Amino acid sequence: MESQHNASISFGMAKEIAEAVALSAATKVAQELRHEMQMENKKLRDELLEGVRNEIKLYHGDMTPTEHAIQHARINRFLSWMDRTSQNVWAQVLKTIVSAMLFLFLLGYFLWNQGIGDKVLGG
Repeated sequence: MESQHNASISFGMAKEIAEAVALSAATKVAQELRHEMQMENKKLRDELLEGVRNEIKLYHGDMTPTEHAIQHARINRFLSWMDRTSQNVWAQVLKTIVSAMLFLFLLGYFLWNQGIGDKVLGG
């Protein structure tokens, strides 16, 4: 009977030892998997950040955000200047056309009143 008792004690101890070993192995495997996942996440994050940086560099060139903002301000000033200039040019063209038409109308009116218009038209 004592050998049965020793066998059950050894079986119980073996079971506890097996559970402890399994728990230890499972914990170690879980830690290794967690570490691998963290490394993969870091690798993916780094690759994604590098891709974003490359796209931004491709779009903006080597400009810093400050240089980019300055460039926008310069472009806006240039476009405003071009808008004012083109408005002035068209205003001058319209003014010249209206002035020429007014001059011709007044010249014709003056000549008609002098009787020169009848002679020119054969009347």
